[in-house]
Amino acid sequence: MNLLDDRLRWRPRRRDVGLHTVKVTMTDGQGGVNEVSFAIDVINAPYLEGDFSQDGRVDFIDFFMFADAFGTDDVLYDFDDSGRVDFSDFFVFADLFNS
Repeated sequence: MNLLDDRLRWRPRRRDVGLHTVKVTMTDGQGGVNEVSFAIDVINAPYLEGDFSQDGRVDFIDFFMFADAFGTDDVLYDFDDSGRVDFSDFFVFADLFNS
């Protein structure tokens, strides 16, 4: 998960099916703290991993989308959950290509 523009973004993968508890802790810098918890139940993750364009196949359109994200911390392209889109993610994507 990644906080970007005051939004939490997460695209569940097939391995993420199940119940997930999310806890968000907010601080105001002056000692004030607030915490919110909620659950997300992923019951189906139909999207094909690597198919960023969601057209049902992993092809050059997806490759160019991946290339644009290379070197960023975009969780949608970070296959190994390392916090960076890098060569290890590229090798995972290469295995998915043409699927």
